[in-house]
Amino acid sequence: MGLLDRRGLLLSSILISLALEHGSYASEEPGIKTPHLRVPAPPEQCSPQHLSQDIAHFGPNIVLGMAHGYDKEKLHLLVSSFMRHVKDATLVLFAEAVPDRWPHHLRGVHIVTVEIEASLGSPSEARFLAYFCFLQAAPFLARVVTVDTRDVVFTGDPFEVYTDNLLHFFQESALKTIGEEEYNRKWVRGCTTQMKLPRATENLMGMSVLNAGTMIGPAQSLQHFLGLFTGAMRAYTPGCYDQGLLNVMIWSGQFELPPFMTDSTEVGRWLTVGLKESHDSTYHISGSDLVSKATGKRYVAAHQYDRVPELTAHFRKLYPEQHEHTTV
Repeated sequence: MGLLDRRGLLLSSILISLALEHGSYASEEPGIKTPHLRVPAPPEQCSPQHLSQDIAHFGPNIVLGMAHGYDKEKLHLLVSSFMRHVKDATLVLFAEAVPDRWPHHLRGVHIVTVEIEASLGSPSEARFLAYFCFLQAAPFLARVVTVDTRDVVFTGDPFEVYTDNLLHFFQESALKTIGEEEYNRKWVRGCTTQMKLPRATENLMGMSVLNAGTMIGPAQSLQHFLGLFTGAMRAYTPGCYDQGLLNVMIWSGQFELPPFMTDSTEVGRWLTVGLKESHDSTYHISGSDLVSKATGKRYVAAHQYDRVPELTAHFRKLYPEQHEHTTV
């Protein structure tokens, strides 16, 4: 299944039902065991004792993401930049299957197998249940970063920057609101309609868009939030999608949440390309760094870089591929 080391972790093949099950090791390399994660369907709950034994050497910091169905070339920039910049953390990615031939440039990735149940909807939504169960299985973790695996590149170490006790959620733009963006407006209305919150709907239209892919903070706080988030997701689907739900939960004031803050990409340290009218006005490229024009500080990651050809070319030059085509 591939050569492994202790730097990254690929959770492959997800079944979200909420029971963690010991067994099924996917590595052909002698002496290395890769845990198997089963996340069973509600109303069951996670029972993580077996997985805990297998991941006890991970941490204290961890990066979580979903890689289900992505061509591995799309993961190359994420993994390579993680290896270069993030010094004391484990990379945990979820995917549908482990390829027979592991691409050369991803041979630093551990494998933990998981299975995805079709009734749970899209992998984009199923990932949050997987995150929740994994964190329940790992009470020893200190801090967590979640990422969209297909369009994030690390340009620094987020664990050196985000050290407070708050959960951080990230705006796609401080200037463009939910009501001004067609898709986010539709997603939020879908959730407020299901929740019967008509008054909240118009108030939310004036708030900035938060991206559901990135969350950073203490592991226990994130686990608590994900418990609320996945519970609401199950209660209000279909029609209430993950990013719409996140924005309703954060902006409506209807939920008792752990302490959090929302970060502006214009003046923060995590660049989300997103909805900005002019990308050039936000950052400039300085060598291998991305620097905020507003603060002069270096960003630790670029999210949605693939929306800007200049950024895509910049990162491809930094991390050239070896052109092996395999789908996760």
